[in-house]
Amino acid sequence: MKWTEEKINYLKENVDNKSNKELATTCNVTENSLSHIFQRYKIKRKYRKSFYIKAITYKVNRKGCHVCTSHHISKDGYPMKYYKGTTQPMARYIYEQYYHKEIPKGYCIRHTCDNPACINPKHLILGTQADNVKDRVERNRTSKGTERPNNKLSEKQVKNIRKKLEQGITMNSIARKYNVSLGAISGIKHSRNWKWLK
Repeated sequence: MKWTEEKINYLKENVDNKSNKELATTCNVTENSLSHIFQRYKIKRKYRKSFYIKAITYKVNRKGCHVCTSHHISKDGYPMKYYKGTTQPMARYIYEQYYHKEIPKGYCIRHTCDNPACINPKHLILGTQADNVKDRVERNRTSKGTERPNNKLSEKQVKNIRKKLEQGITMNSIARKYNVSLGAISGIKHSRNWKWLK
């Protein structure tokens, strides 16, 4: 399809007040083709608080969290959005649009509700990674023991390992018995791992 100057001007004039679906319908192309046309003719959308290329939907839970239901959720539980040329946690996008300010370099968005799927702007605050780690420790959000995704041992097994270590059984033989690394057994022995378990 040949793009006339009239159609290109129409897109440039309406890119910020019409959805991709409306623009594609008017120009008689698919939404997918439209994104290629945007790139080809260097048409850029200015993001607005009330306008999203893909509608963001959410459900409000008992705590007032806006739990995102429309976008892909990362393995860490964060809804993801393509924004500023990269896929990133949607909370960053929501924060910038709601508060009308850019997130400074080196800063992150923290959730006061401790719910990574929440996109309620009133639950989002700016902070450093150190602030985020401090929040995690203070709120006891650090995964430990059987909650860790790569964990191979149960609490009962760790207690048995401690007993075997006290009995003088070698770390190598214990590691083989439980099918874990020597480092895992050493971590238990020297209280680097599972130190919270009494």
